[in-house]
Amino acid sequence: MLVRVQAKNDSNGNPRRGWIQFSSDGSFLQFIDEGYQGRGAIAEFVKWGEADTIAITIEASEYKRFKKLGEAK
Repeated sequence: MLVRVQAKNDSNGNPRRGWIQFSSDGSFLQFIDEGYQGRGAIAEFVKWGEADTIAITIEASEYKRFKKLGEAK
């Protein structure tokens, strides 16, 4: 399952959007930074049929935390 997260743009106007991938048991698998790619960032998951998504809005600090968590994997 993919959860789309979005926060306010940074001070330079760059988007803070991404996708958190969870396993079927709810475990964190990875964070995918969307950047300017839009849904293209998850094109391979859509191809595999994993296109079910939930969009949530988060604070910028939470976005940064998810992004760091994804980089640690």
